[in-house]
Amino acid sequence: MPDRQVDHNGFSLSYYLSQSYLAPLKIEHFTERCVAPRWEVEGTKGLHMMERSRPLRVVRRVRPEASVRQYFRALDHSLITIFRYDNEDIEKGLADMQLPAEDLAYLPSSAKNRLIAWSETMVANAIEKSILPTVLTALHCIDACITPGLGFERLDFEEYLGETIWPVYGLVEPAAKHRPGAIVRGASGAVSMVVLCIPPWEFGSRDFGDFVIPRNFRRGVLDKPEKPGKLWNNCDSAWVMLYEACLLTGARHFAITTYKQWAFGTFSDSLQAAEVTSVMHHRWRTDNMTVAEIFTVWAQCARGSRWFSLAEEPSPEECVDVERWPCRLRRTLSESSTDSSGSDLI
Repeated sequence: MPDRQVDHNGFSLSYYLSQSYLAPLKIEHFTERCVAPRWEVEGTKGLHMMERSRPLRVVRRVRPEASVRQYFRALDHSLITIFRYDNEDIEKGLADMQLPAEDLAYLPSSAKNRLIAWSETMVANAIEKSILPTVLTALHCIDACITPGLGFERLDFEEYLGETIWPVYGLVEPAAKHRPGAIVRGASGAVSMVVLCIPPWEFGSRDFGDFVIPRNFRRGVLDKPEKPGKLWNNCDSAWVMLYEACLLTGARHFAITTYKQWAFGTFSDSLQAAEVTSVMHHRWRTDNMTVAEIFTVWAQCARGSRWFSLAEEPSPEECVDVERWPCRLRRTLSESSTDSSGSDLI
């Protein structure tokens, strides 16, 4: 956060979020790829061994930028300037705004040199110590109080999925309604949103681009890999992991990230349909939004705000039993199953 002695006239929460970005993260000892090898990474071992009916049939694209802008315009009319809260708890909590912002705060070179990750845990920790506390503090500011028990927690699925999975954080709130059938809870309450963190060397930039492409799933294609000894492609592994996380927690709002790239989405009530945004970069504005802005609005919607509805249930036409995907995705999946030579290094 910038020095509080400086007079930032009109400096509001929405302005801070619109200027903020995730600091650069240097990946060591691994090579980032456009298409990560289709291998049985630690994050999917339990999923490949567990057969379960997963009736996700359709993925659609959602474009939330207009609603995000409208949300913050409405917020600016009702939210007191962030530096003028007459609330001691909120004043103390502002120190948890961890993201740098253009014209407001800069990272010295010494700090950038320490932003290094070479393990799945370090990538998850970078997310846990930067954007998660920032979004949580933004939610407290919107509430105009410190909401007891509200927070992001690392969720434990090993009891239900068998082996190690990719890190998943949940937005936990005591007041959240626990969905019937959900069996994974946070320490202080129900989970309203999940955040799936995948190391960038296990999910490439083109994998991410293919993940957000609208498509139809053939019935049963996500129940188990189609042939013994074969693996799901990277996109399907991510969809299976998000399906499981939302099924077990009862959440229907989600985010998926490799730290450098992000996407946000919702499932329908029945988990048969999903809607997902375009890929967002950790430092650039995408569709006139920063990651911090859409993350804050998505979390508010998960808590009950009506700015976005859940994905609509699939229509009969969308549930045809032939898998449809664009030619680019079909070509990419074919390449990912055969190319492990590193020709797609970035």
